[in-house]
Amino acid sequence: PTTYFTDKTGPTGLEYALARRLAEDLGLDLAIRPAFSIKVIFRQLDLEKADIAAAGMVLSGSRQASYPHTDPYYRLKPQVIYVAGTRRPRNLEQMAGMKTLVLEGSSHAELLAGLAATGHSQLQWQTIPGADYTALLEKLGKGKAQLAIIDSNEFTLLQSLFPRLKIAFDLGEPQELAWYLPPTTENSRLLHHINFF
Repeated sequence: PTTYFTDKTGPTGLEYALARRLAEDLGLDLAIRPAFSIKVIFRQLDLEKADIAAAGMVLSGSRQASYPHTDPYYRLKPQVIYVAGTRRPRNLEQMAGMKTLVLEGSSHAELLAGLAATGHSQLQWQTIPGADYTALLEKLGKGKAQLAIIDSNEFTLLQSLFPRLKIAFDLGEPQELAWYLPPTTENSRLLHHINFF
């Protein structure tokens, strides 16, 4: 819902609106190519089947090193989500031994791996391939795990669909969203235009 979807009036979503305005500013037609996992998004960039990945993705260390990216345009917080009426962790130490769900290829998986490597080795998580945050929260609600990690903007939009799911605590520092471009093409002019758009 934060990226791109179709409602009764047609295509909508924050990323869609921004991309449409950029295309209009450049005098181009906007062509949307939906991708349903983070892995597929970056594969499309690698294969140059997309000029921009506008998918509400966090500016993470490994992504920054591999892909040209825009300046950040939005800040959010990763949040640990639990089911009301079950054990609520209030910090990383209390997450130890609790099965946590994250999306495959997400910045959350990268964050947990970094935390596990720096003294939080008791963290347990499962990466869910080919899913979106709705599917992740459905699994949590059905008891497939005790926790899930999701960005604050996504949870704000989806919480009404999952009234039993609550925020346990914010995980780490606020993160920033950016768009990514293919690493194999010269795109400095496009990047410059987007940043000053």
